[in-house]
Amino acid sequence: MADSGARDERQNFVSNVEQLPLSGIIPAIEEARRQRPPFVPSVGLPNVIRTPQELMVERVMENCAFKSVLAGVVGMKNFHSMK
Repeated sequence: MADSGARDERQNFVSNVEQLPLSGIIPAIEEARRQRPPFVPSVGLPNVIRTPQELMVERVMENCAFKSVLAGVVGMKNFHSMK
């Protein structure tokens, strides 16, 4: 009995795939991604989902060019304060 249920499920999946035109695959995937909530793993300490602005600031702060410029500015400030 359980085998026939699995067979019916596979057959429904195959018939659904056959009805989807090739040009509709990517929009269907994008729509499924929009409907699905973001995956948040529950391992270790709980994490807060960050806003796009927080992510942008984090990426800027981790950028090597930003770190180099910041080190130069702080170094020059320290150099001038020693005189």
